Amino acid sequence: MNLTPESKVLVQGITESPASTRAALMMKAYGTNVVAGVSPGRGGLEVEGIPIFDLVEQAVAAVGHVDTAVILVDAYSVLDAALEAIAGGIRQIAIVTGGVPPLDMVHLVRKAEATETLVIGPNSPGIIVPDKLLLGTHPKEFYTPGPVGVISRSSTLTYEVALETDGGWVGTVDGGLYWLRRDCRFFFYAVAANFGRRRQYRSDSFGRGSWRVE
Repeated sequence: MNLTPESKVLVQGITESPASTRAALMMKAYGTNVVAGVSPGRGGLEVEGIPIFDLVEQAVAAVGHVDTAVILVDAYSVLDAALEAIAGGIRQIAIVTGGVPPLDMVHLVRKAEATETLVIGPNSPGIIVPDKLLLGTHPKEFYTPGPVGVISRSSTLTYEVALETDGGWVGTVDGGLYWLRRDCRFFFYAVAANFGRRRQYRSDSFGRGSWRVE
């Protein structure tokens, strides 16, 4: 996963609700390069300088290649939104929405594998690279730069681990195993799992060191 402050980010469902609009503005305020939003029927409008388009292909035509899509649409529209992003050439997708139908995700995962698209989520707070960019809804005050990577299936547990490890000498970043494995900056990985989720522990073997937190 290639993430830099210059990475172009598109937010799908930017005007879906006040919460989705706030999330988009929170990402922009953190320094994320939010270049466009997509909300069918709202094309031509702007949200604090972020242009809105009806379709992903219109947004890509206007702003150029987009690196990452953050999906904030309703659960039953996630599949369509993700497939539209993939059709638009976007190969990194973060799905914040929860409650996505399982069969929709099966379809999406198969499409993602066929197109070499990386999908984070659904029901995910996204990814944060402290002091660089935010893709999702992580509370920024819990994160500082450092050598510790945090990954979890629980949003609030991720926040708790991040807060507890923030002592000035370590920091945290939340993301996917694939991305953390390829990022040589991290010396330790905190893997936070829910009770009884043994399959979540299999990630222990991928890094130079890891902590398991229940």
